[in-house]
Amino acid sequence: MPVVGMDAFRTALRKEAAAIPEMVTALQKHAVADLFGMLATPRDERGSPPFGSPRLTGRFIASLRVSVGSPDASYEPELSQHPVHGDKVLYPLPDEQDAMNRLAGLQAFQRVMVTQSVPYARDIEGGFSRKTPRGVFLNTYTTFAAAAQSYKIATIARPSSEAPF
Repeated sequence: MPVVGMDAFRTALRKEAAAIPEMVTALQKHAVADLFGMLATPRDERGSPPFGSPRLTGRFIASLRVSVGSPDASYEPELSQHPVHGDKVLYPLPDEQDAMNRLAGLQAFQRVMVTQSVPYARDIEGGFSRKTPRGVFLNTYTTFAAAAQSYKIATIARPSSEAPF
C-alpha cells in the first residue's frame, strides 16, 4: 500500500525534474554572457581591469565569436573602412546581443565556445602584449570561474517555490 502523499511527492518531483534542462540552458546562457562580456572588456596600459582583452585597434576584441557545437574560426579582416583614430583603425566593440543570439537554439548540456582566431591571437595569449602579459582567455576564465562559483551554488541549489520538500 502506497504511503499517503507519495503520489503528490512523485508528481512534484517529476515536475521539478522536467524543468532541469530549461534551468541548465538558462544557466549556460547567463554564464556565456558573463564570460563574453569579460573577454570583450578592453584593458588599459596598466592591465586594468584584471581581466579582458588588449585594445589597440579593437580587431582582437571585435573578433570574439560565440558558437554552439563547434568552434567558429572566423575573425574580422584587416580593413581600412572602419573609423580611423590618429593612425589606428578602430573596430567597434562586439555586440553582446548578437553573440547571445547565436545561442537561440541552445539545448541543455550542449558545448558552447567563445573563440578568438585572429592570426596574432596566440601571441597575445602567450603574453606578448603589455596590456595582457598573462594572456587573455586563461586569465579572464580564472576570474570568471571564481565569481561563477557563488552564482552556481546560489542558483542551482535553490528549489522552486512549488517544491513540496
